[in-house]
Amino acid sequence: MKVLFLTTVLPAKRRTGGEIVSQLFVNALIDGGCEVDLLGYVRSGDDYQLAAMEKRVAYRVIESDSSRSQAILWLAEALLNNRPYSLQKYISGSYRELVRSLTARTKYDIVVIDHEQVAFLLRDVRSRGKLVYIAHNVEFQIYEKLMSSAKSVLSRWVNARESRLLRTHEAELVNAVDAIWTLTHDDKRHFEAICPGKQVDNYDIPSYYRAGEPGRKSVDVCMLGTWSWDANRKGLLWFFEQVYPLLRKDLSISVAGKGADWLDGRYPNVIYRGFIDDPGEFFDSAKVISIPSVTGGGVQVKTIDAISTGNYVVATNVAMRGISEFPSSVMVVDDAKGFADSIESIVARDMTKGVPVDAISWGSERFDAFNKKVRAAALMLLEG
Repeated sequence: MKVLFLTTVLPAKRRTGGEIVSQLFVNALIDGGCEVDLLGYVRSGDDYQLAAMEKRVAYRVIESDSSRSQAILWLAEALLNNRPYSLQKYISGSYRELVRSLTARTKYDIVVIDHEQVAFLLRDVRSRGKLVYIAHNVEFQIYEKLMSSAKSVLSRWVNARESRLLRTHEAELVNAVDAIWTLTHDDKRHFEAICPGKQVDNYDIPSYYRAGEPGRKSVDVCMLGTWSWDANRKGLLWFFEQVYPLLRKDLSISVAGKGADWLDGRYPNVIYRGFIDDPGEFFDSAKVISIPSVTGGGVQVKTIDAISTGNYVVATNVAMRGISEFPSSVMVVDDAKGFADSIESIVARDMTKGVPVDAISWGSERFDAFNKKVRAAALMLLEG
């Protein structure tokens, strides 16, 4: 079975939640016996060694804050072409040319559109195999939420425009594909409602991490995220504005991930570590992992990673979106006092006794179920 997998950024380095999810689907298809050609951009300046199946479209600026001039150019093109900014970022003639070249000489059974942002390639892959759309989120809903919480007129206008255009773009995309793979049951219901009769399957995303032996805890509380992303930043601000004042000041708190430099040296018991190479080791170092999300769409990969390490987790309902079943090592609390009390109660426990048994097996069972479901869905597409 030949699969053409079209994504935004080649995901093997797994630097973002989206890249982690993409690589999980790629690996599951390969484990299921598929031959995969994986196409995507590589971040400008990145030292990226291509695997045999990977095809680099081009080196490209990905994050808008990496190049102000490039971001301005994308915005101008988005306005001129009446496109969403988040889609304009990834459009290029070089991507279309590479896809045309591959499909001209290779017969693919399945073509995967991974992210709405690469749906500009639809016209080049129609009739080139069964089309699958992996919906990491219902994209327009994210900007709809950002619009409702925006504090300035300009921000409301920008997010309203993005939401409106993405909604239209999404409708065109889902009507063109043969199957839609979602990451949350809410997203599954959304797509079933707007395209009845379409094959829509939901996938419980697993983690690369597995629970290990309980180690020595060097910190009481840890938090990890890409804090430059507005949805994550709002959660971090909520924690420090609402939860932190309710915690004992002798608790040690470690925050990792880009975009929270404002924390550095601000609180006496808080260490800001910036980017880290090993999230699993970081999670294992803490008595409790805090995930204080207050907005966002789709499944939150860092939540799944945190639970899969077998450590104690305190999370909001927003952080648990897309996760219907979880072990007893997880406490789900939305109010600030309850969140702080849950952290305090876990920190006070004897960590040498380990975590509940169901926390150890949760990650591996989820991983096996995911791979099995992806393989079955690929076969069903060909038989349908």
